[in-house]
Amino acid sequence: MIEKAIAKLHGNFAHIIGGLPNEAISVLNGAPGIEMLHSGHSSNEDSADPLYSAQQVFEKLLHCDTKRAIMTSGSPNYPNEEEYELL
Repeated sequence: MIEKAIAKLHGNFAHIIGGLPNEAISVLNGAPGIEMLHSGHSSNEDSADPLYSAQQVFEKLLHCDTKRAIMTSGSPNYPNEEEYELL
């Protein structure tokens, strides 16, 4: 439902391809969002995003849960080279 609301806000689903769940929540409730990439994530070498251990991610999840914060999760969907060229 959140994805549908964000798509409606931005005109259609084509305008939100590649968005992050925490960005959608931030748009809807005005609260800041964070992204935590765990150490098993195959991050882009040029990325400035830090990588967190599984323990650090778990501790953050536990903290947010005790605060009754809205949480989302996702997994990367990297296109292969052929799909990337179509973009």
